[in-house]
Amino acid sequence: MFKKIVVAFDGSHHAEATVLTACNLAEKYDANLHVVHVPESKEQAMAVGASAVATRPHRKVCA
Repeated sequence: MFKKIVVAFDGSHHAEATVLTACNLAEKYDANLHVVHVPESKEQAMAVGASAVATRPHRKVCA
């Protein structure tokens, strides 16, 4: 049913629960899971045109 799952993560408790649900779905359907970290901006102004940097996860989020 699912081949790719994308979930946003902002560090909140609700986001943690969402990531765990996405992990369960990815495991159940043998799908690829992509977690996108979306930090909350504390500033009024935001920069536009920042480049993406590839990083490796520092911990396993799926149990």
